[in-house]
Amino acid sequence: RSWWKKRLVAIGLMIALMVLIIMALTLIVYGGEIAQAIAAGLGLGSMLTTLLHIVEWPLAVAFVLLVFNLLYLYAPNIKRRDWHWLMPGTVVAVGLWFLASYGFNLYVSNFSTYNMLYGSVGSVIVLLLWFYITGIAILVGAEINSQLELAGVKET
Repeated sequence: RSWWKKRLVAIGLMIALMVLIIMALTLIVYGGEIAQAIAAGLGLGSMLTTLLHIVEWPLAVAFVLLVFNLLYLYAPNIKRRDWHWLMPGTVVAVGLWFLASYGFNLYVSNFSTYNMLYGSVGSVIVLLLWFYITGIAILVGAEINSQLELAGVKET
């Protein structure tokens, strides 16, 4: 890719990923309040609020799947592949990311002493470690997609 194409792809991916991640976080954090406001405006009562509580986490997972999938489709400097909603590496990466994040959360909340060791810098170290774990999950998913593409396996 030329310099300007790299920058356009990087800026486009950054904006798309930022919007999708903000939408997922907003849905998780403020979804109940938004549903109550919409339900009150439309006169639906608690039906919409209950429906959103059921759909909120699967929808957030769908946003994360879309973020990873966009990253796998448009970030590499290769000829464009056909759009596939669920590439196998995407599903593995998101599952691995959720499990690793949950495990890291358990470790940090129960066993680590970063604040005692590093003081106020401890939270920055924890954030950087989480970024490292996220990067590993993304690379594992990309490697799975790459190996399946080399083997000629079609995605769904």
